[in-house]
Amino acid sequence: MANNFQEFSDRAFNTFLEQNPVHASSIGLHEYDGKLPTYTMAELDAGRKIFGDLLNELITYKKEDLSQDSSNNAQIEYDFIKWIIESYIFEYDELKSHTTNPIYYSSALGNIGQYISREYAPFEERIESVINLLQGVPTVYENAQKNLVSKCATLHCKYAKLFTEGYVQFFRDDLPSELAKREVSQELTDKYIEASKPAIQAIESYIKFIDEKLMPIADDSYRLGTDKFQKMLSIKEHIDLPIEKIRKLGEMELHRLLSEYNELVNVKHPGLDPYVLEEDHPSASTLVEETKGTLNDLIEFIKEKDIIEFPEKMNCIVTEMPKYMGFGFAAMDTAGPFEKSDESYYYVNLPEKEWDEKKTDEWMTLFNFPTLKMISIHEAFPGHYTHFLYSNKYANRFAKISMSYTYVEGWAHYTEEMMADMGYDSFDPKMRLAQLIEALIRCCRYMVAAGLHTEKMNIEDAVKFFMKNAFMPETTARQEAERGAFDPGYLSYTLGKIYLKKLKQMFFEKHQDKELKEFHKRIVSMGCPTYRMAEKYILE
Repeated sequence: MANNFQEFSDRAFNTFLEQNPVHASSIGLHEYDGKLPTYTMAELDAGRKIFGDLLNELITYKKEDLSQDSSNNAQIEYDFIKWIIESYIFEYDELKSHTTNPIYYSSALGNIGQYISREYAPFEERIESVINLLQGVPTVYENAQKNLVSKCATLHCKYAKLFTEGYVQFFRDDLPSELAKREVSQELTDKYIEASKPAIQAIESYIKFIDEKLMPIADDSYRLGTDKFQKMLSIKEHIDLPIEKIRKLGEMELHRLLSEYNELVNVKHPGLDPYVLEEDHPSASTLVEETKGTLNDLIEFIKEKDIIEFPEKMNCIVTEMPKYMGFGFAAMDTAGPFEKSDESYYYVNLPEKEWDEKKTDEWMTLFNFPTLKMISIHEAFPGHYTHFLYSNKYANRFAKISMSYTYVEGWAHYTEEMMADMGYDSFDPKMRLAQLIEALIRCCRYMVAAGLHTEKMNIEDAVKFFMKNAFMPETTARQEAERGAFDPGYLSYTLGKIYLKKLKQMFFEKHQDKELKEFHKRIVSMGCPTYRMAEKYILE
C-alpha cells in the first residue's frame, strides 16, 4: 500500500505542475519556463477530468493505513493532494471564473518579472524563455475572448483591465529597457521585438474586448451568495462555520480593536488620532530607501527578544512594485522553494505618475512612518519573507506548491500585533496606533467580504464602513471596498489571525515548557496548509 501510494503521490505532484506550468516556473522549476496553457475549452475540460480522476484514485487509499513517519509522512501528502484537487474542482465547477470573470486571464502569464529579476540562469537564456512565452500569448487571449460567454461584473472588468495593462507595460517598456541596460546582442533584441509585437497586440485586443464587449453589459453580479461563500471557506480553507458564526467572530474582533483604539486615543494619549500619523510620511521619491531602513531595526529587535531564529542567508530587496502586479500597497515576492537564486523582492506601490498632487499625497499618507514599520513587519520580518524562507527549507513538497490564504496572511497579520505586544517601539504611542489601524483595516475587510457576498451591503456601504471603522480617506477606502468584490477571501487576514491565536493558546496549554520561538518555528515550517491540516503536527 505504501509503495503504491508513493507512486500515486509522485504522479499527482507532477500532474499539478504540468497542469499549471506558469506556477511551476514561478516556484523555481525552470524547465517550465516559457510554457503556457492554451486555455481552449477542450484543454480546460480535460484538466477538470484529470483532477476528477485523481480524486477518485486518491480515495481508494485509506489515510489511516498510510505512513506517519515524520521523514515521509504520507498522511500529510494525502491531505494536501485532496485539498488541492477539491479546491481546483470548486473553482472550476462552482465559481466558473474561466467563463465569467475576465480577471481569470489577467494573471495567465504569472510573475513575468522573474525572468529579468532573478539570476537563476544567464540573462540571454531567460530572454529566450520570454520569447517562447510570447509566442503563446496570442492564443491565450484569443481563447479568453471565446471563453467569456457569461455576463461579467463591472468591477471584475475594471480590475481585469488594470491588471492586464501591466503586462503591456512590461513587454513594451520595461523589458526593452532592461535589454538596453544589459547590452544584449542586436540579434536577440530584434528577436524579442518581433515576438513581442503580436503578443502585445493580442493583450491590447483583450483589453479592448473588455471595454467594448464586456463592460457595456456588465452588472453587479460579483456576489458569491451565502452558500457559495461558505463553501469557499469550507473547501479552500477547511473552515466549516455558519455565516452567523463567521459574522459574530468578526464583530467581536472589531469591538475589541475599537475598544483598544478608543482607550489609546481617549484615555492614554488624548489628542492622538490617525491624522497625526498622516503628518509624517516619506515622499514618493524616498519611499524605497525609507522602507529599506526599517528592516535592520526589525531584525535586531527580533533577535533581542528571541522571537524566531533567522536563516543564515537572506536576500530581501526593496523596490518599486511593477505595474503588472497592479494592486495593494505592498507585496512580498520571495524566491520559490525550488529556485536556484535567492533574490526576493519586497515591493512598495508608488502612486501613479498621472495623479495630481492631492491624490498622490493622500496615497503616501498610507505609508506614514509608523505604518511603514508595520507593513515591513507584515511583508518581511517576521512576516511573509521569514515564513517563506522556513517553508522553502522545511515544508512538505506539496506545501511548497499550494497555499492557504488564511494561513499565510493569518501569520503575517498575527506578527504585527505580536511585535507590538512584545514591545517593538513601545516608547512611541503612534506605533501602537499604527498597529491598531492596520488591524482595523483587516477586520473591516473581514466584515465587508461577508457583507458584500452574503448580505445586501453594496460598494458604497463598504466604502463608508472602511471610512468609519478604519478611519480611511475615501480614495483608499474605495479601493479596499472594490477589492472585496473580486477577492472575497480577503477576510482571511483577520480570520487567520483568530485561528492562529487560538492555536497558540492550545500549544502553550499543552507545552508549558516551550519557548515562543519554538511555536513560531512550527507554524512557519509547515508551509501554508489550512489550520485544520496543520493543527495535529503543530500540537504534537
